[in-house]
Amino acid sequence: MIAVFAAAATLAAAPASVSDIKPIPVRPGVNVVPGFAPGGGAAQIVRAWRGNGNAHGYNVFLLLTSASEGRPLSVADVASGAPPPGQDIIRDDPFDGERVLGVVRFARAKVNGSKASLLIVAHLDDTPNGVLADHDKATVRIFRLVRDDSVGATSDAFQPVAVIHTDKTYCNAELALRDSLGIPLSQDFAGPNRTDGCFGGP
Repeated sequence: MIAVFAAAATLAAAPASVSDIKPIPVRPGVNVVPGFAPGGGAAQIVRAWRGNGNAHGYNVFLLLTSASEGRPLSVADVASGAPPPGQDIIRDDPFDGERVLGVVRFARAKVNGSKASLLIVAHLDDTPNGVLADHDKATVRIFRLVRDDSVGATSDAFQPVAVIHTDKTYCNAELALRDSLGIPLSQDFAGPNRTDGCFGGP
């Protein structure tokens, strides 16, 4: 069993207990995920590439869930911890494919012993006056998909449940996700090593 309590990380105060994390493969296009929406309905995860003519494009993700306000589909946003609205377009940051600043994963898991649908986002921290993507600690944020009746919020929303701040430094956020939560590396992982992802090794 892999839980958020990992030796390589320091957790925020009073986090939820997250265990039994099972990542959901998300391919380019529309991915139908049975039982992912609150209440057990199917959700759709849309993934598309946002190119910009050089090496720094990125993937964008949109989660579509149940009917809302008379419309057949609704968008789930990601709560920021501030008053709504949250962020409805989710993006990663692969940077140049070898150094990866940010990764996004969707998963099934248990939160405090109950089944949950998760969004997990890992980003390298920005060190002041540092070199981009060079030996930075990482922050991993875990969100749970729930019904949300707040004014100004989407009917389904990802609410934060835990934050992990790594003590180890990386050049690839995917490795921080693996070390913190046991999530396997992607098949197209292209880092120069599988320890910290930095050129020249740890």
